Amino acid sequence: MLKEKPKLKAPRQKQGDSTSVKLDFASWKSQLDELVKLYSLSSGKDCKAMRTVSHGHLGVIEQIRLNIQRDIKEFHPILAYQLSSQTMCKAQSAVSLDETIQLLTTLKLNSNEFYTIFDTSEKEHVAVDSRISDILGIDPSNFNMKSMLGLDPDNPLFHPDDIYHSIRFGTIAYFVLAIPSFEFKALEDFYSARFRISTSSSKIDEVRNAQYVILEKKSYLTEEREKDSPLAMRILYRWSVYFQEDYDHRLPYFATDPIRTSYMLDFWYLYNAHLIGISPKFILMLDARNRHDRNKAIATEFNQQIKFFNESVKSLIDEGQIADCFSKTIRPKVAEAINIWEKRSKPLVIHSDIEAVQYAKRLGLLPIPKRIKEIMYKNITQT
Repeated sequence: MLKEKPKLKAPRQKQGDSTSVKLDFASWKSQLDELVKLYSLSSGKDCKAMRTVSHGHLGVIEQIRLNIQRDIKEFHPILAYQLSSQTMCKAQSAVSLDETIQLLTTLKLNSNEFYTIFDTSEKEHVAVDSRISDILGIDPSNFNMKSMLGLDPDNPLFHPDDIYHSIRFGTIAYFVLAIPSFEFKALEDFYSARFRISTSSSKIDEVRNAQYVILEKKSYLTEEREKDSPLAMRILYRWSVYFQEDYDHRLPYFATDPIRTSYMLDFWYLYNAHLIGISPKFILMLDARNRHDRNKAIATEFNQQIKFFNESVKSLIDEGQIADCFSKTIRPKVAEAINIWEKRSKPLVIHSDIEAVQYAKRLGLLPIPKRIKEIMYKNITQT
């Protein structure tokens, strides 16, 4: 009896044939142009000057990125001070330093709060609230930029994982404040940021034993300013101290009217993403990974979102491609960015996708603002 020949199995079909479809993702510059158009529609303003200044900022950020690739030390806080001279501030009337201090003495501060006044020409706090001694156990004269930037080993008022992130966040905030139509009202609107400092020099045992505390800084412009004004600018910092072990790397915030607030946060995100230099494609995948555990679910959301915002684009990304993107590209790129911005002596190696998500949050790449995510998806094209 003749044996039956074994049946040949049909070749396994791939979940998506990406060989015939190539997706192109819009540059950060293109997305910035789209954001300017949307702001013009929302505000009813002519935004030609906004577009021109925004493009100029991207050029400066690109140069900063090139310098940082050579040495993170090139990203010096002096950039923030130089940019602050370009910020726009709109006030009812000019307020002198003495008037500002007098006003502060009447403010009702919370038990965990103190204030400082920073002068951009002197690049230093020119007034520090004496309450700092009771709250942090630090002498007012020791609360200075040299210590906060890690330049005074005897008084290290910084956290090594936060210092360059906080400098980057602040510098980009000044870029945003220098955009026409985003002028701040003196002593009303504010920018806030959160970071950790060392308490090793505190004279209060409880504070010193905590090793680190979280500071939240709210920055208020104190005087009427016009662009390119040669006068020194003073900034009021209202500090809040939190004794928390968990640090959530909360993103900066601009507090003003609803339209400007939302758009300023969007501009901040685009500038930060451009400086970090990771492609929108990979950031969108990280965003999906933040909600889904399985690569198949990430691929499904990714393809569905592209179809929802642009029906003419047929995305066929499958779970295998998602896995390859994370292992071969996304994890190494996020790790490289962390190694740069935390100046790590021992290079970080990211071993899981969820680790990549957590570090992307530390970089300020996640979460993606709703309007920016829509712009990112809408501007995907197919070739």
